Amino acid sequence: MAQRTQVELFLAQFRESWPPRCLISGERDKNLQGLADLNLTAKQREAEIMGLSVENYHDGPLENKSRGGQGIWIFGKVINGTEVYIKLNIFEAGGQLHATCISFHPAERCMKYPFAQRGMGHD
Repeated sequence: MAQRTQVELFLAQFRESWPPRCLISGERDKNLQGLADLNLTAKQREAEIMGLSVENYHDGPLENKSRGGQGIWIFGKVINGTEVYIKLNIFEAGGQLHATCISFHPAERCMKYPFAQRGMGHD
């Protein structure tokens, strides 16, 4: 598990790296279905991602076998009454950092939030 300051640093770097080199990894069927299930547009998804905080942290950094980079970070957030699983990564290509959202869909299992304050609806 990362320290709170590591999560804060990752989120700051992710936000800095997002525009204009942002990527939604592969727009897999699960992610596209997740947007439909959550009744969100791609722009609303971006706003939800950019609004993540340390309290939304679930796990990471985990090894990213496909791209390397700074590892996989996992966050969760309740959106429209549904807990959403959000997997993010930052990697370097062409001398620049790129922010990637690998997964954004309803959570398939209960998520834990080690930095969440009590009363946020997360146990």
